[in-house]
Amino acid sequence: MRFILRILSWIYGAGVWLRNMLYDEHVLHSFKPSIPTICVGNLAVGGTGKTPHVEYLVRILQENGYVVAVLSRGYKRRSVGFVEANKDSTAASIGDEAMQMKLKFPDLIVAVCEDRFLGIRRLQRLHPDLQVVLLDDAFQHRRLRAGYYILLTQADRLYVEDDLLPLGRLRESAQGSLRADMIVVTKCPDNVLPIDLRIIDNKLHVPPSQSLLFSRMSYLDLVGVFDESHKTSKINKINRVLLLTGIAQPHYLLEHVKSLAAEVYSLDFPDHHAFTEEDIRRIERAFDEEHCDFIITTEKDAVRLRESASFPERLKPHVFAQPIETVFLNDDKQTFNSNILHYVGKSKSDR
Repeated sequence: MRFILRILSWIYGAGVWLRNMLYDEHVLHSFKPSIPTICVGNLAVGGTGKTPHVEYLVRILQENGYVVAVLSRGYKRRSVGFVEANKDSTAASIGDEAMQMKLKFPDLIVAVCEDRFLGIRRLQRLHPDLQVVLLDDAFQHRRLRAGYYILLTQADRLYVEDDLLPLGRLRESAQGSLRADMIVVTKCPDNVLPIDLRIIDNKLHVPPSQSLLFSRMSYLDLVGVFDESHKTSKINKINRVLLLTGIAQPHYLLEHVKSLAAEVYSLDFPDHHAFTEEDIRRIERAFDEEHCDFIITTEKDAVRLRESASFPERLKPHVFAQPIETVFLNDDKQTFNSNILHYVGKSKSDR
């Protein structure tokens, strides 16, 4: 089976190589927007932490007075074309990640569009004061040429140690990393040692023209899914927790919750899963049968749970989402902020 997957990955890789070569040789044309544009992406499928890094960018840019928009594809939404988030938006209409972003930053401009270049042009027409566009997961969207590329890779699964689909998780070969301006190694352990960072540095062999930074996930106080004013940090070793996830890599959150609670029972669904009535009944049965005190889920899953009309009222006070934030290691926060603000400021002054 592995041999067959290897052959399929070679075929897939040949197709990706040809497409990239056509763009690199300008046979296929890329279009550069007339506005500072920052792309956050990866070479692998799912799970590298794009959303927390986009949220970090939103915070530092808004704190520095910039009018910011986030544009994504809107994965698994039921709509097509350009859609801007508003008070009536749902995960079904714009996708769960875009909905999560809008709920967390109500004043942020959030939109989805399959064609990112057309999406940016539409945003500029609708918002003449727009100053920066953040692209969530558009590293392989070669039709658009962003002004600044941030490539993410997991500390425990670097792109140089992975294989192309379907044998591995790579959408394109490690050669694609050369298009990035900055590479961020994400999900570093809290207790990572300097020698570990040097080993990663040597493995990636990043050229001098690129910045190499390191980040980790920070788990914040839990927030009520159905009542956001209900917050707690009081999960402890006497509690029994049902961990409910529909994400690509739930093991990071599982390990975190295990460190807090006496017992953890995990209920996993596919990434971006739309919860059905049968799923909700399954969740309710697991909560009761395991005598759980809490249900903990991700922010992305919380968006979809809130939209379920069949979720039992009696369980709602027990359901909490686990917010996470990006934290940069050592002096990398200063480097990251400086590079981003320099790019946006320079791009603005050049226009």
